[in-house]
Amino acid sequence: MKLYFGACLDRCLKVYDEKLVLCNSLPWGSKEQGTVAMLVYNPKWDELISAGAGGIKVWCCNVDGKVQVEEDIMEKYSTHAERISWKKKDRVILVKRLELDLPFAKDPKTPDAWVPKLHLNIEMQLLFVFWSANVYVYDIDHKSQQYGSDPKSSNEFSRVGPKWIYKGLHEQPITAVCTVEVPSNSKGGNLVVTGSGDTKVKVWKQEPSGESVTLVRYIGNHTKPVSSIAHHKWSNSVITAALDGTVQMWSLDSFEPMHRAKLTTGVLSLTVVNQHQFFIYTEMEVKIFRLVHMHDTFAQYNSAVVAIANAGEHAILVQSEDGSARLMDTRTAESLSTTVPAFSTQGLSQTIYSRKQRRLFMLLTNGEIHVYCTKTNPSVRKEVWTTTQKEKATCMTLCSSAALGLGGSER
Repeated sequence: MKLYFGACLDRCLKVYDEKLVLCNSLPWGSKEQGTVAMLVYNPKWDELISAGAGGIKVWCCNVDGKVQVEEDIMEKYSTHAERISWKKKDRVILVKRLELDLPFAKDPKTPDAWVPKLHLNIEMQLLFVFWSANVYVYDIDHKSQQYGSDPKSSNEFSRVGPKWIYKGLHEQPITAVCTVEVPSNSKGGNLVVTGSGDTKVKVWKQEPSGESVTLVRYIGNHTKPVSSIAHHKWSNSVITAALDGTVQMWSLDSFEPMHRAKLTTGVLSLTVVNQHQFFIYTEMEVKIFRLVHMHDTFAQYNSAVVAIANAGEHAILVQSEDGSARLMDTRTAESLSTTVPAFSTQGLSQTIYSRKQRRLFMLLTNGEIHVYCTKTNPSVRKEVWTTTQKEKATCMTLCSSAALGLGGSER
């Protein structure tokens, strides 16, 4: 059974079932709570995180005078969808477990600081709070923080300050944050992807200690403020959305665009549902997108690929901008033979491969044709064919001698 939570203007938390029938109405129990602008659910501990005029607070469920945490939760409820404690009406009260110490809220220039958005890394239990051009990172795990002396009272709670602060990441206020965990055996730290009102999306690498971040790459080409960023872990990519109506998917391997969609109105938020779907909402609509034509990276090159041709069974010929050519096995992505033209000021114009002769013909821009044997890796240049300026070769093709009446071999 799924539950939906809503923060209402009567200073109560509303709990609805999957049919949107009201199950419970729980007062926040705190006069200074103020208007709640955002709720984030933490499935690991069955908790809610509220953000708004009253700051940022972590709330748990108190059932029959007992706070449902740690082993008690894990033993009774296998998944967050099955946790029914929030539905019990007369036996439930909200308990404030944590209150975050917000450095920017102490600034006399921002006495009523509102937090526009939060990002929760569920696995690491790190809460990312973005205010202005800065990101504040809090550790909200139960292993780090404890309840007050009396769990029955909503007045007993812990206060926690930021673990790390990343300052000045953008020229304008940050509007979206997403974290990407890298394998534990990787030399680098995790990635933090940020978007802001300056329309830019930046990829940052966390230092192993987590205390600082280093800029890795700019991605995205939105024309209005970025509204949302989500990680698509199945393809190692991120999806960005903006108020200009564009939704773009970016590979974190090559930092190149994979997919792009353009809507007629601005996108306010984006959420990845599963491997094949994500949804966005605008002012008037909720739209579900299905990801199709997904692909894996076949091979990576240091130089841009300018042409790909069929080279026979299970093989392709790849021509690169730097003038090199490679025969690749389509089953394993293994390089069968690599050809780099002799040092020359002339560029590579065209390549043709003869599978029967196992020879590669490379036409240079000056009209020369270099012939390589591909029986070895790297391949070996065997001949250079030259022509006069009048007979300068500009293109070439491969055809059988039988077609020319000269026998059965290729020419």
